[in-house]
Amino acid sequence: MRRVDAKAGQRIDVSGALRPAFALVSSTQTSLNTDLRIAVEKAFEPLRSIAVFAPPADALDAALKAEKLPPDWLGYDANRRPVGVSAEVTAAMRRDLSAKLAKAFDAQGIAAVTAPIATNRSRIVLTLLGAGIAEPDIIEVNLDQQDTVANAVAQFDQALSFLAPSIGLTAIDVADLAGPVIVAIDANGPAAQAGLQPGDTVVAADGKPVASATDLLNAVAAHGGGSVALDVKDRAGAQKRVEPKVLMRPRVIGISDQTMFVNRTLVALRARLSEAKDPSEQAAIRLNLAAALVRLESWSDARRELEQVTLTDGPGVGTGTVQYLMGLCSAKLGNRVEAETALKAAAASNNLLTEDGPPVKELAEARLAELAGNVRR
Repeated sequence: MRRVDAKAGQRIDVSGALRPAFALVSSTQTSLNTDLRIAVEKAFEPLRSIAVFAPPADALDAALKAEKLPPDWLGYDANRRPVGVSAEVTAAMRRDLSAKLAKAFDAQGIAAVTAPIATNRSRIVLTLLGAGIAEPDIIEVNLDQQDTVANAVAQFDQALSFLAPSIGLTAIDVADLAGPVIVAIDANGPAAQAGLQPGDTVVAADGKPVASATDLLNAVAAHGGGSVALDVKDRAGAQKRVEPKVLMRPRVIGISDQTMFVNRTLVALRARLSEAKDPSEQAAIRLNLAAALVRLESWSDARRELEQVTLTDGPGVGTGTVQYLMGLCSAKLGNRVEAETALKAAAASNNLLTEDGPPVKELAEARLAELAGNVRR
């Protein structure tokens, strides 16, 4: 976002991409004859995935008075601890107020700026809260040190990827061997169907030498579909060429990842979903939306997204992943029957929670045992 001065009757041509926005609606310990919201808006102008803007002071004052809120109602320090009156704002209140204030300013979320040291206006903590969400994203920057601002922008703008090419195998590098060795094959996956076996060594892909597991991943990643030609040696040293199909499999964010800016991720996912046309991309985005909502403990919203997700059978992230997350949501919402049904389906699958694991079978079995234990008690 960029502010411009305009005169009545002046024509201004504007071009740009629509981005989800966070309205700066709170400031804490910043009353040194300046509105730090404007400084924060300017500092974060380079953002590409979201926008952070300061509503006009009079409009903000009216909105806060309507909700009987002080200007510093949403203050946090860099350790996620509420500052001052913010400690009196409950999670339920934050959820309700974030939805109301975001709607008031036609935004997808709200933001706040806190100066932990009242006499230092440069060191600030930025808080982001998606509409209807209670748990904030927190990042600390020094407005006088552009590298800290640039680093924050880079973190917020980290690309989101929902689909990844896969041939259904895992390979590792082994000392003194030229090429990665296959250590696992997904049952009924492209690699298995092409006749690859654990212990095979990949020596070339598409006619180019493959020296490492990373080279193999890059070769597969270069294909958005079709097949990849692999030259492999079996355990006995016999060489053959196979052409496994390259499938686009869903990727999903970690539901326990504490380093993720989950509010930013949530609004970005919602924006991407509104633009997506391909059914497989829509399903992958909804699955990630649900995972973000699980991370934020918004169980009802997460379940609504999961109910609209249909994935094709395949290795890695799949139907079992959806069922496991559905089981978590149902259990948290107190629906034991639905939780058990979903978790049993997950326990019968070979899918993973993320593309890197762990298997949902083990997770689901542990949750089922936990539910059974609660009944016995």
